[in-house]
Amino acid sequence: MNYLNNQAEMLEQDKYNYYSAELNPEYNYRIAEIGPVNRSVYEYQQSEIVGKVDSRTRIIKTANSPFRYICQIVTRKSNGTQWVGSGFFIGPRTILTAGHVVWDEYINKKIPNSMIFVTPARNGASKPFGTVCPINVVPSYSGFSNSDLANIKDYAIIHLSAPLGSTTGYFGRGKWEKDSFGSSILTGGRLPVSVEPLKLNVCGYPGDKGGITQYSSFNYSFSLRQNGRILSYLNDTKGGQSGGPVWIKRHPSLGGRVVVGIHIAAGPRATAPSGTVLYNRAIFISNEVKTFIDGNMR
Repeated sequence: MNYLNNQAEMLEQDKYNYYSAELNPEYNYRIAEIGPVNRSVYEYQQSEIVGKVDSRTRIIKTANSPFRYICQIVTRKSNGTQWVGSGFFIGPRTILTAGHVVWDEYINKKIPNSMIFVTPARNGASKPFGTVCPINVVPSYSGFSNSDLANIKDYAIIHLSAPLGSTTGYFGRGKWEKDSFGSSILTGGRLPVSVEPLKLNVCGYPGDKGGITQYSSFNYSFSLRQNGRILSYLNDTKGGQSGGPVWIKRHPSLGGRVVVGIHIAAGPRATAPSGTVLYNRAIFISNEVKTFIDGNMR
């Protein structure tokens, strides 16, 4: 998730490494790399570039599958700050995202539905499916709190009143009829083959690119950590891509593009002098996550 600063002045660097950024002419917000938050929350916003070269590519044709399933999510928190994150349709009325995208860490509560703005397939000023607010937000469990941010429970579901996903399409539990290649969600809590041959794709709305355009990093290797609950990978990301889909590409008869995770944050950094991020992280679609999805599908 990425902070959108609506103050007149630029943010200056301080001990938390806040960065100034360019004015976004559409929103008239100042977009900063991170916002004025405590260090524990600051840590999870630092999705980063792994290594020296940024591998992300802008998605120009967001009306094509599967990019039309992916949403920009703008939120307004209790202190008036505005943030951008990502999410993706998994059903006609259901969007999967990171928990911290829809969570207000300033008051340790869900962000109100009226302060969450979902725009599928956004491409700069183009909003082919409009912008909607949810009717319900469901965190991963009833006791969700700030301590779960960037952790193994950092996921949530957004419910819409209308079946917008029937128009956009979605990463469904089988092949969607309008997606010739097919997009699905991992079932069984296990990867289909050993990790080594599989390559990951990660996509979302990074704030360092303005927060209104999709970027993806394709075909990078990954591994499972934390008892198989976290995916780690070398794909490059930035704040704002939190909540975006992480998928592998298989034959259409085997699910096509199969979502295996929900992007949440960066991993640890290397020691000085480089200090670069070693890998980025996602919630793995384990049996526990899949049960949550199935119980909240609309």
